[in-house]
Amino acid sequence: MMWGRVLHLDRTRFTEIMWKVNRLFKGWQSIEIPNGNLDRDAFNLYEKYAPHLKFTEEEERRGERELLRLGIPKGAKWVCLIVRDNAYLPQLTYHAHRDSDIDTYMEAAWTLTHRGYYVIRMGAKVAKPFRARSFGGFMKPVERIIDYATNGMRSDFMDIYLAAKCAFAFTSGGVLDCICSAFRRPFCYVNFVPLEYLSTWNSALAIWKHHMKDGKRMTPTEIWASGAGQFMRAEEYVEAGITLVDNTPEELKTAAEEMADGLSTDDQSAFWRDFPRSISPYTRTPIHGEIRMRIGCEFLKGYA
Repeated sequence: MMWGRVLHLDRTRFTEIMWKVNRLFKGWQSIEIPNGNLDRDAFNLYEKYAPHLKFTEEEERRGERELLRLGIPKGAKWVCLIVRDNAYLPQLTYHAHRDSDIDTYMEAAWTLTHRGYYVIRMGAKVAKPFRARSFGGFMKPVERIIDYATNGMRSDFMDIYLAAKCAFAFTSGGVLDCICSAFRRPFCYVNFVPLEYLSTWNSALAIWKHHMKDGKRMTPTEIWASGAGQFMRAEEYVEAGITLVDNTPEELKTAAEEMADGLSTDDQSAFWRDFPRSISPYTRTPIHGEIRMRIGCEFLKGYA
């Protein structure tokens, strides 16, 4: 294990047993250290420290061999496409509001290949294949869009290697985001919810799902005021009368263009000035530190 090279890991399960025993006693909370911020970098430590994990020389050689098997030449750039759907943890239906349809990402994928990237569709469990098709009568190189999730070449090792070395992650939010973070890869977040939990410590781009109520799209201010900015469960949106609508293929394509071409310097101070600096109701700790994120410029203009 890579973490075993930098941390002492208890493989005997003794620590787990002691954790369970401790919870049998009154006042156990006083000597247990919780996850204080739901894996959020509210203190901007992410940007101050280099990755702790590294590949060995043999792992690097293995990764390069596997890249060639996938059809990715040496020196090529790739984007990890990470899209949640209903095949991922189907028993956790309260997370269903975070799912989206992989087919809507095809135009974004073609856009990225046009800019020289390979696009690797990630996932150990997915609802359906990601099949390349033409747009506007033109076919860009199909081999640059790789459905790694379904082509039979997926492995735990390559999940880590691809996520660790991608040019950036184009993601609706998934467990592989953690690998990208561990190796300090850039992000483009799409179809994101809940809005107030944007990973603002990343130098990233983001757009979110549209919140519809009473037949109208809610503004960011209305989302925050309703409390929906912190809704973690699908039923909370239903109870509030809010319907979440996925980003359109055009919105996804535009976000891909903006990310690939470099984050713009358009003034977004008004949005971030009003963005809540909330305390998490789950951990009672700050959700955000200093803001490093950008919102998709064209997407944000739609709310102006």
